[in-house]
Amino acid sequence: MSESGPILAAVDMSEGSLVALDRARELSEVTDHPLVVCTVLEGEHRPAIVDVVRSHLESLAPTGEVMIRTGRPFVELIRVGREVDASLIVAGATGEHSQGQLARGVTVDRLARKADRPVLVVRRPTAGEYRSVVVGVDGSVDATQAARLARLLAPRARIIGLFASEMAGEKWLAARQFTDEELAAYRDGLQEDANRRIDSIAADLPIDDQEAVVGRPEVALIAAAEKYAADLLAVGRRGVTRITSVLLGSVGHHLVHEAPCDVLVYRSGDLAFELP
Repeated sequence: MSESGPILAAVDMSEGSLVALDRARELSEVTDHPLVVCTVLEGEHRPAIVDVVRSHLESLAPTGEVMIRTGRPFVELIRVGREVDASLIVAGATGEHSQGQLARGVTVDRLARKADRPVLVVRRPTAGEYRSVVVGVDGSVDATQAARLARLLAPRARIIGLFASEMAGEKWLAARQFTDEELAAYRDGLQEDANRRIDSIAADLPIDDQEAVVGRPEVALIAAAEKYAADLLAVGRRGVTRITSVLLGSVGHHLVHEAPCDVLVYRSGDLAFELP
């Protein structure tokens, strides 16, 4: 994956994907990265239809390169991302099936889980550059890179690093008649440990502020996004705690679809998905 590669915008003509294209164009200007616009047509289409689609995309992104593919959308988007060595894939939170029904984020969920490069899920219309960003941090490579990419995409934003320490076994402890005082002491100990952890992590991150909390990562991230009026949440795919693994399984689905703002997922390392 290239740090200077183009920004790849996934477009299927739905309202959500056109909002994502707006954000991709803005990020292309902010970062001075080329823009590639790709739409994936499911099934065979006459050349005249393909020409109409291409012409429309070129009118929407006159400075970008337009690519049209056929096949399964998330597979082809990953394939194109590799071909152009994209630095970022930008997609809307929801899209369209070929029958015109909302896909409810199936393609973007799969992109977030399987793509071998960062994915930005755009949930809100673009209103200028990102100004407030919350980054889930834990000292892992992916979390660190998520923070650095967030700074690149939002050079003038206030970036808050959030460390979440989950209180595992709270219900189990309560069921075994631990007192409220004992549970509170346990929670206080977790909070002190979280405070120490983020102090050791923050020095290596391009963040402006930091916060450590005790709680479920997906809940803590959404709460922080609301608290700081964030327009972007950034997380890593793989980390040493769940805070940077939130884009896996049902937790990731919850964040992609329930976050009050856009969501950036960073993944480093080996390829995550073997293409057919």
